[in-house]
Amino acid sequence: MKLDRTSDMIPIPIVQKKEKEVCADLRKFWKDNDFFYIRNQQGIGSTKGLADYTVVRNGLVVFVEAKATKGKQSPYQKDFQLKLENAGGEYRLVHSLEEFIEGWGRGRTGER
Repeated sequence: MKLDRTSDMIPIPIVQKKEKEVCADLRKFWKDNDFFYIRNQQGIGSTKGLADYTVVRNGLVVFVEAKATKGKQSPYQKDFQLKLENAGGEYRLVHSLEEFIEGWGRGRTGER
């Protein structure tokens, strides 16, 4: 269980989701809220570890890697994130829609 942010007395159950469910939640939210997004496909010629999505809104471009509730990045995905962030890019690893919303617009060094 996770504790509510407003009170550590009220427990909130964590809903376990599969990666495809997290992706469906994200795509619906993006579509309903005027985000532009691209589903990146791993294949011949693509960079190993490429994030699942490239998401754009109000000039902010973020690479988003969606995972199941307990999912973890592969070594290639960690390397992609490191290289992207070292080049000044924005990357989010999210396990839920709520985690995406919470992190949207936040740079690695704080709020934008």
